[in-house]
Amino acid sequence: MTVSETQIADFRADGAVRVRGLLSPAEVAVARAGVEANLARPGPRAIVASGAGDPGRFFEDFRNWTRIDGYRRIVETSAAAGVAGVLMGAREVRLHHDHLLVKEAGTRQSTPWHQDQPYYNIDGAQTCSLWIPLDPVPVSASLRFVAGSHLGPWLMPRTFMTGEARWFPAGALAELPDIDAEPGAHRILSWALEPGDAIAFSMLALHSASGSTTRRRALSLRFTGDDVVHAPRPWKTSPDFPELDGVLPAGAPLDHPLFPVVWSGPDWRDLERFAFGDGPALADELIGLVLGGRKTATCWSLRDGQQTYPGKRMAVCDGEGRPRAVVETVTLEQKRYFEVDAAFARLEGEGDLTLEDWREGHRLYFERTGGFEPEMMLWCETFRLVAEIRTPFT
Repeated sequence: MTVSETQIADFRADGAVRVRGLLSPAEVAVARAGVEANLARPGPRAIVASGAGDPGRFFEDFRNWTRIDGYRRIVETSAAAGVAGVLMGAREVRLHHDHLLVKEAGTRQSTPWHQDQPYYNIDGAQTCSLWIPLDPVPVSASLRFVAGSHLGPWLMPRTFMTGEARWFPAGALAELPDIDAEPGAHRILSWALEPGDAIAFSMLALHSASGSTTRRRALSLRFTGDDVVHAPRPWKTSPDFPELDGVLPAGAPLDHPLFPVVWSGPDWRDLERFAFGDGPALADELIGLVLGGRKTATCWSLRDGQQTYPGKRMAVCDGEGRPRAVVETVTLEQKRYFEVDAAFARLEGEGDLTLEDWREGHRLYFERTGGFEPEMMLWCETFRLVAEIRTPFT
């Protein structure tokens, strides 16, 4: 499936975004069968996260994808890992764990505001959970997020039912603010969902959920990207990974069979390379605009030939020739210089974003690089940022 530029930008700015139709109806059926198998045979980490007096039941279980065929099929064959990879801008995606959450009809137990990552055994920024409901979920029973909270700080994790701080030492992390007491102080995101839709969110995004009047089955798949490393804790993480004791040191990449690679993005080493502009300084400036999300278009003289086509991916280099990003051409057309409009000038992302500034800057550029005429033909390209290259080998 296709992930839009708007979804990518929203995920990175807000920490959460809705993804429609992540699973097909057939895949939803496979996942539901997996859930029912899991409920019939709970794993060793299964818990009931609601009290005895709750008229419903909140059931959770973790790390079952290797023994539940339905989960394994969704992990290995659905679009989930690829969507996570594109949203994170990762070159390689690993599964950290699967997490089943079932609120039976009439469950009153809410899920309090929390971040997920402080409960885990990992450090790093490239994280993406896909919360996939297998039943219709109204906004009243859906997840709620504080927009931008994934940017930090880390907040103290506590037990959901008793509020105990069983993980980090007292005072080690900031305490959770009372989000519900000041609803106007935060931008809250929440979406109604159909079976097979998903909410993609950072593991540091602050979120919560209410109880549910109807049955709400959700499979959450937790994915990590390129910069995530093992962070063993002196306490039992949730979920725990006792198999890693003495095996995977702190700070090591998650290169272990427990965390399989489930998606790989384009290998930039095999891609054609280029740099924007006509010198190192301009190349550095423009790649910075691309990485910052401001520049999504470029142009060049017709005399320089057709250098790309829609769907083509290339590695963009900085002024020292180091690959810094993978971009993919979205559209390509020919226009005369004077036909370029204000909308395209804004997409180029340079200067003050006005058409007047674009015309002056490009007149000077073309004069430097082979000649300028107001009626000269240009190749005009729009592109999207596929991935940032974080290890710029030449």
